[in-house]
Amino acid sequence: MMNINCLRSAVVSLTLLTGLASTPILADSSARQNRDTSDLIIPISGTAHGDLESIALSGRARITSVLVTDPDFGTPPSVFLSVDLVSVTGVGQRTGTKYQVTGEDKVTRVLRHSDLVEIAFPIFPMGQNRAPLAHSILASFILTFNVHNGRLTAAKARLSSPSP
Repeated sequence: MMNINCLRSAVVSLTLLTGLASTPILADSSARQNRDTSDLIIPISGTAHGDLESIALSGRARITSVLVTDPDFGTPPSVFLSVDLVSVTGVGQRTGTKYQVTGEDKVTRVLRHSDLVEIAFPIFPMGQNRAPLAHSILASFILTFNVHNGRLTAAKARLSSPSP
């Protein structure tokens, strides 16, 4: 009798553990399926004004947006943004030195129809000396979203020197 009870307990425990172990996987995969992702590549340009010289820069920015909802706690929908500068280069107006701006940043914002996102990126001289300059460039993005499905529908970008 005792062996049968031990066997039943083991089967019940194993069944419960299997069910609990699979629950997060199922929840995670269904959460991923409900996320809407959008991706835009847009032109970006502007001028960095530094102590040594001004640098006219241009290139592209890739913005990936993922809608994030939280049905458990009922918080407002948000968007997870990944901003990546692609081939942003320029030339110093006084010295002719070639520069580049590279980097990626990630931010989470509450979903709104329109949003202004500003991110600072370092400026590097091209070539062997990759030490950043004493200043950064500010990338400003005006983003437009469809508030019903969270998709990024439009974006405008510009580069400028950050305010002191």
